[in-house]
Amino acid sequence: NGATPGLVTAFNVQCYAGGSSNTPGPWIKAVQTAMGSGFDAKGFVLPGLWCSNGFECTDGQDPASIGATFKKWKPSGIQGGWIWLLDDVYKCEDPARTLSAKTYAGAILGGLS
Repeated sequence: NGATPGLVTAFNVQCYAGGSSNTPGPWIKAVQTAMGSGFDAKGFVLPGLWCSNGFECTDGQDPASIGATFKKWKPSGIQGGWIWLLDDVYKCEDPARTLSAKTYAGAILGGLS
């Protein structure tokens, strides 16, 4: 950021599978320490979760679970997040189970509101 300010606009933190022990708080603190007090680390660190996936779409997290996780993380000050993996969102899309890109996005927004 010192050489090219604003070139990197976010830091995506994997909070599923091999990164399942990650939470936004320690990452925000580390980025804030590295970048200094004038940097918005809370807006820079974006945690990601894995949507429903697997053979019968029973692995991962459904929108309700994702919303609850983001609600738990809200006190850290995060301002957004992301879902892995769009292919799984489409593969597991099911209106009866409210699994869609729109419901995952709503779950993140709802958890942070």
